[in-house]
Amino acid sequence: MEALKAGCHGLHLTVNGMGERAGNAPMSSVVAVINDFLPDIKINIKESSLYKVSKLVATLTGFRIPANKPVVGENVFTQTAGVHADGDNKKNLYYNNLNPNRFGRKRKYALGKTSGKANIKKNLDELGIKLNDNELGIITSKVIELGDKKEKVTIEDLPYIINDVLDY
Repeated sequence: MEALKAGCHGLHLTVNGMGERAGNAPMSSVVAVINDFLPDIKINIKESSLYKVSKLVATLTGFRIPANKPVVGENVFTQTAGVHADGDNKKNLYYNNLNPNRFGRKRKYALGKTSGKANIKKNLDELGIKLNDNELGIITSKVIELGDKKEKVTIEDLPYIINDVLDY
C-alpha cells in the first residue's frame, strides 16, 4: 500500500494464490484495502465480481479456496454465535465495512452449539419456514444439543429436525 501512496502504477496480484510467482498478495484483499483505506487511488475492479472470479479460477484449476480466506472464502461471512445474528437484527449492531453484499455475497448463519434463536430464525427465514416462539426454542435446543455432540448441522437439516422434534 505504501508503494501505491508513493506513486506505483501497477501491482502483481494473485487469484487464489495463482500468479506469476509465490508470495504475491491476493487481489481480493488488496482491492478491499485500496477501496477502504486509499480513497484517492481509483481502480477499475468490481468488488462484486471478486468472488465469482475466485470460484471460476478454483473450478478451472482444481485449487480449492480455503474456507477462511478473506473476502472469497466460503465461511468468511458466516456468523457462528447467535449474538451476531441478533445484532444483525438490531440494525446491524455489529456492522463493519466488509459487508458481504459489497462482494456479491450473502451473510450466512452457522448452526451448532453456539447457535441462538436468532441464528435459527435467520436460517428458517431463508427456507420460508415460520415457527412460534415456543417451537423456535425447542428447535434451538435441539440444534445446540446436536452441535454439542460435534455433529454438523446444516440449513438443509432444519426441516428434518423440525419434523422429528415437533412431530409435524
